[in-house]
Amino acid sequence: MLRNRFGNIVLLCGSIVLSLGFGEIAVRVLDIPPQRLEPLPWQRFKLSTNPILRWEHEPNSSDAQSTINGDGFPDTIQYSVKKSTDNYRIVVVGDSVTAFDGGTGNNWTEVLERNLNAMGKKRIEIINMAVGGYDSYQQVEYLREYGLKYSPDLVLIGFCLNDHYFMKTGGQLTKLHKKNPYLSNGGQINEAVQILHKYSRLFFLIYHHGRSLFFQRHNDQDYEDPYNGQLPSELGLRKLILLRDESKFDFRIIVFPYFSDDFDTVVKDELLIRKLATTLGIDNKTIYLRESFRTNGGRPSSYATDGVHLSKKGHQAAAEFLQPILQKVILTPDLQGEFN
Repeated sequence: MLRNRFGNIVLLCGSIVLSLGFGEIAVRVLDIPPQRLEPLPWQRFKLSTNPILRWEHEPNSSDAQSTINGDGFPDTIQYSVKKSTDNYRIVVVGDSVTAFDGGTGNNWTEVLERNLNAMGKKRIEIINMAVGGYDSYQQVEYLREYGLKYSPDLVLIGFCLNDHYFMKTGGQLTKLHKKNPYLSNGGQINEAVQILHKYSRLFFLIYHHGRSLFFQRHNDQDYEDPYNGQLPSELGLRKLILLRDESKFDFRIIVFPYFSDDFDTVVKDELLIRKLATTLGIDNKTIYLRESFRTNGGRPSSYATDGVHLSKKGHQAAAEFLQPILQKVILTPDLQGEFN
């Protein structure tokens, strides 16, 4: 009797482990949303008064990843709002792929600025306004709120392939409200749960959907999708086109690949941005860097620190790929002819 009971318990435990294992595999293979957003260094962020942005950089802050200037941009230079008549000004918006390493001299926007100015054709000024964790709609809203007053000649959107989606912040906004019971220095959840949250997509899925159902359902900005299931990428790019028509600037979308994938593989999120660019009639405004990284050689992981964020080598390579493309844009005699 005791032996049978013990055997049943072992069988039950084994079945549970196998079920969880199959569930974990299914979630990863099917890539069931939400995708996990890597924790951001929130000591250099503040809450935004703009309900679309939700958070911004804390001016005059810094950490190991970036230095933030007095205007809240990832740079050490303080820019004048008024543009010099002999300057060609480029404003860049994006997420952490473009924001990280800002102000270090190694960020791709800083390397690109140096490379373009070395050509001596025009004085080029690149202002990096990227904010970690932003999706495409937030990026374009940041451009509207802060970037357009700098009178850019050209706007670059640093597009990471996960910018298609609303990224649940895992309690980060709540931390800014000083109400978060999840984060390590905001509450008391045990270490095992933190490890599961970090490494198990199945646990992450259950945790967030469960929290959405049972906790702070109507007040929790961390877990509620403000887009009601619409793609932030489509909303953002449509808004970008409207702003372009109103303010008369040119733009390019710089599409960074995932560095955890083989460069020979066109992943579904790249296919999605290609389809979206075609639908919106902006194929000629979209630059895909995957092929450039592929032909440059080397393992994908050598260009990134974690499969998404650029290493120093990745920043350098991206700037080199973009330099000849943007030189042609900058030297186009009649830029207004591209506003169509």
